[in-house]
Amino acid sequence: MNFRLFTYLSFILLLASCSTKKNTVVSRGFHNLTARYNGYYYSTESIKDGVFKIENNNKENYDKTLPVYVYPTHEKAKTTFPEFDKAIKKSTTCIQRHAIKDSKDNTIPASGKWIDNNWINIGISRFYKREFFSGIEAFEYVVSAYNHSKDKYDAMVWLIKSYNEVGAVSSAAPIISLLKNEKKLPARIKKELPALEADYYFRKGLLTEASSKLMEAANNRKLINGTPRKKRARYSFIIAQMLEEQKDYKRARRFYEYTIRLKPNYEMVFYSKIKLARLLDVKRMDSEKTKKGLLKMGREFKNADYYDVIFLYPWRN
Repeated sequence: MNFRLFTYLSFILLLASCSTKKNTVVSRGFHNLTARYNGYYYSTESIKDGVFKIENNNKENYDKTLPVYVYPTHEKAKTTFPEFDKAIKKSTTCIQRHAIKDSKDNTIPASGKWIDNNWINIGISRFYKREFFSGIEAFEYVVSAYNHSKDKYDAMVWLIKSYNEVGAVSSAAPIISLLKNEKKLPARIKKELPALEADYYFRKGLLTEASSKLMEAANNRKLINGTPRKKRARYSFIIAQMLEEQKDYKRARRFYEYTIRLKPNYEMVFYSKIKLARLLDVKRMDSEKTKKGLLKMGREFKNADYYDVIFLYPWRN
């Protein structure tokens, strides 16, 4: 028999043996492999593209306490619909083609390693499109149907974010407690918990508790499963804002200074310096030095868009 023909027929037989209705080792292996490196991979890449666009186009309002997480407004969310729609399509197609099913066409959760991840990606995409309740349905499905999988913890994280964002913080509270009391919680989830709790407390108006949890997140400098420097800088800035609001000016200055040392984006460094100037005690020896530094900033061309902030913000009551 011609070798090419033999190879072709062998491939056809392999595909036939990999029907989603056949819960065999070969079938599971084939569908798990393609679910991961076809649907899930490309879905995840599309989500990354969408999140990058959101963060890159985000315009912070430094006159208000920054939110813990960067989410799009209803209008800005529309600009990322193509990326998240693509992610939803990739994951949906993957689930349809590769979820192992029984004779009654019901999905067998324990037989697919990457199907739950695709459901989570659908939920995340819905979240960023601000279709929160559709996202919540996807996350709740993963938690209930894939209770054996550690990926359920990722779904729980996104459930907390979803409930916080829609104002249902009372629904987020028990999930936070479950995660905190889980002894086998993956390291990636443990790392996320302090920021999640901070967001929860912030939305409840509990600034002391929120700043305490953000301090925990900002102090996580571990090389593996630590908080990235970019996030630590954001958390530090928010802590400073919260402390300033609580009139704890000494500690607020300390965290604005720490933010600058972490070297975030230029705008955050700029506003940290501006806010430091506003908090200066006139009796401090470095007050005149700081004012001179601000005036020097005002003469720099790159700060042209910030002239009104430089010359008015630090000195207003």
